[in-house]
Amino acid sequence: MSVREVDWFNIKNELGETDWQGEFEGTSVDEKYNTIISTTLKIARKYVPPRKACYKATIPRERKIIMRKRSKLNSRIKLCKNDHDRRGMQDKVKRLEEQLKESHRNERARDETSAVKAIQKNYKYFFKYVKKQATVKAAIGPLVATDGEVISDPQQICQTLRSQYEKVFSQPKESHRIDDPEFFFNSTGQPPQLEDIDLQPKDIIEAIECSSADQFKRVLDRFLKSVPDQPKMPHYNIRALSNSIPDQLALMRADGNYITVSSIMDNPSAGLPTPVPSTGDGDER
Repeated sequence: MSVREVDWFNIKNELGETDWQGEFEGTSVDEKYNTIISTTLKIARKYVPPRKACYKATIPRERKIIMRKRSKLNSRIKLCKNDHDRRGMQDKVKRLEEQLKESHRNERARDETSAVKAIQKNYKYFFKYVKKQATVKAAIGPLVATDGEVISDPQQICQTLRSQYEKVFSQPKESHRIDDPEFFFNSTGQPPQLEDIDLQPKDIIEAIECSSADQFKRVLDRFLKSVPDQPKMPHYNIRALSNSIPDQLALMRADGNYITVSSIMDNPSAGLPTPVPSTGDGDER
């Protein structure tokens, strides 16, 4: 509202024509004050125009058109049952999203150029622009689902991000659930011992299967696993016949001869050679 739009002439005339003596007669100081306020407001409402709602459009017209098209396409995608048509509309939505991103980039570039040009003449404008950019929070989205669908709805974006974050966490075992944390952490009982670990032979076998197969120790472990009632693996003097082929590694017999691992694997019934004590000459592997 501008001060020039107020009808000051009529306001002065009505205030001058008011019989203030008659209004104040027989009243207290507080009542006189209230009379002045109420009479002045009554006259002002007659000649002061109401304030108009001021709305400044902050979104450019071209960007509004793109957003309107995107909204219509998203509504059609929800109702479309044809996969070919749905993919075509999803591609259009992607192109509209790229246009919106380009529009935002161009706007930021124009604002930055204007702020840089105003450094010498109006440095306050430049620092105001820098402060504004420092407090701007980056928006999230739109996202692209695994099937190629563009997700722009805030609620769907929230659900998608939640599912992605939950994937990196393992699910707790029901058998280890703690129903009373206060009792569990304040318990004075004996702490867990190493003997409490229930390690079965099948667990060791599974670990051997999952290990790398390009090392002699893994090959030998797998052979020992396949031999029934095999005692604990002793220390063998091992000689590498070839540095590149694991099955050319050999075990020394008690008579000084060597037997290759490949021959043992071909004939497991022959068993392992008699172990030879380590000589400490560097051949032990």
